[in-house]
Amino acid sequence: MRTSVLTTNLRKIGIDIAKDKFDVALLREGKSKHKIFSNTLEGMEQLGEWLAKQTVGQVHACLEATGRYGSSVAQWLYEQGHTVSIVNPACIKAFGQSKLSRNKTDKEYCQLIAQLAQQNQPPARSPSPPEVQQLQALIRQLESVQSLRQTEVNRLNSLIKQDCVVQLLEQHITFLDGLLEQIKQLITVLIDTHENLKHQQELLLSIPGVGELTPLVANGARYE
Repeated sequence: MRTSVLTTNLRKIGIDIAKDKFDVALLREGKSKHKIFSNTLEGMEQLGEWLAKQTVGQVHACLEATGRYGSSVAQWLYEQGHTVSIVNPACIKAFGQSKLSRNKTDKEYCQLIAQLAQQNQPPARSPSPPEVQQLQALIRQLESVQSLRQTEVNRLNSLIKQDCVVQLLEQHITFLDGLLEQIKQLITVLIDTHENLKHQQELLLSIPGVGELTPLVANGARYE
């Protein structure tokens, strides 16, 4: 694979993503500069301000493929005009072993990711289409409501039967059941409206033993 000169010349940043924050390492003149930001829109905007202060212009950002926690940061970087690469954790681990790195801390890990980007020049990843981003959001909401429903069912099964509490829990579970159906309908409409999503669902449904919901989840996960 040929790497563009433009990408090669961009400053590299490695990003270690967590649920509530992300660590950034900027490589410059053979040195690494570290900064921590909250995993929120405000934190991303602060990242932009920090990069502006470093006067590096556009950067080549490299993130570990950690799923949902990094998708917002990656998308924000795309929208700001930066180049973004998503790297498999196994590749980062192998790179660390080749460098005899034990990367015990988040600071060391994001620096390792930046070094991988500098040495290996991983390919840039294009942002997901809007319909895929919508599908991802709906799948996450579906999983969140399913988890909440299971929590309420567990509470209902473990309670000493107090009628007032049982009634409230049953009402909440019924409400959540309705919400789940609403989300599933939205997912179905979204997939039916976009041929690329519909085609992938049909392929998955053709596999013996794959249920109706599994393709929906798989479609969302495919673009993480």
